[in-house]
Amino acid sequence: MKDASPYKYFVSFLAIFGLVILLLVSYLDGSERQPAIVLPRIQPAEALHLSRSSETPSPRPLPPTPSLRAQSYLVQMIGDLTPLAEHKTSQQMRPASLTKILTSLLAMEELDPNAPVVFSAFAKTAGEKESQVKAGEAFIRNDAIRFAVVESANDAAVALAEAIGRKRGAFSFDDAILLFKQAANQKARELGMANSQFENPTGLDDIGHYTTAQDLFRLVSHIWRSYREIWDFSRASEANIRSLGGTTYDIAATNELLSEFPALMGLKTGLTDAAKGTLILLYPLTFNRTAVIIILGSDDRFEDGRTLIRWLEDGFG
Repeated sequence: MKDASPYKYFVSFLAIFGLVILLLVSYLDGSERQPAIVLPRIQPAEALHLSRSSETPSPRPLPPTPSLRAQSYLVQMIGDLTPLAEHKTSQQMRPASLTKILTSLLAMEELDPNAPVVFSAFAKTAGEKESQVKAGEAFIRNDAIRFAVVESANDAAVALAEAIGRKRGAFSFDDAILLFKQAANQKARELGMANSQFENPTGLDDIGHYTTAQDLFRLVSHIWRSYREIWDFSRASEANIRSLGGTTYDIAATNELLSEFPALMGLKTGLTDAAKGTLILLYPLTFNRTAVIIILGSDDRFEDGRTLIRWLEDGFG
């Protein structure tokens, strides 16, 4: 018998192909009339990992709050409403040179970056801790702030205050300091520092010059969000600053904890007879959280700060 002709195979192929097309059309037509079945979306492993890591986990239970020498203290995360540790945080206390943080904030807000800040003869009578800058020398704004927050120089704080007052229209030194004082207390009210009052730009003891740990936390948090450069300046253990006249000055920090805890994100010290030791520390913890430590009225501010940093490390490390 002879093999079937190629033509017969071709006809058979067409018939089978046509039948397949009819079945496919019928199936698709029916599927359009049926409700769609939505399968649950499976999240990739990478996305699951990122979503979990972006949450801020709670620390393991914190150890008991250590014993400190401070009359008032606060430990609180920036952005949180509840303190991790606190003691008499609403008690009005003298801040000493922590005041210079507010002075620096006002300088950042009101002075042009390249405007000269003059260490006038009046500024050089600030008293107590002063820089080696000669009367009449001038610096750009940020360098004057570095004198105030790194070396904690009182003449630098007064020079900044005088520049702010003159920018506001004062013609005399006394009027400039008065206008600065008004600006400082206005800013405090804007930040919700309801239990604070400031009488000078340096933090030297004054009957009407006081704040609280709670209020300082508001100030610290605002500067962290809006003018973090101030905290960046404060982290320097030493610096070389050149005046507009070309003279170079070497300054050194007053905080002995810088060498022990180089991860500190910001800090400021204070010390007067009435205030005793005061201290602000910004310490980074895991998951991009920053803890603020505020110490007021301490007989050993650095030991208190050291103790609280180690307490945080035990709880979050």
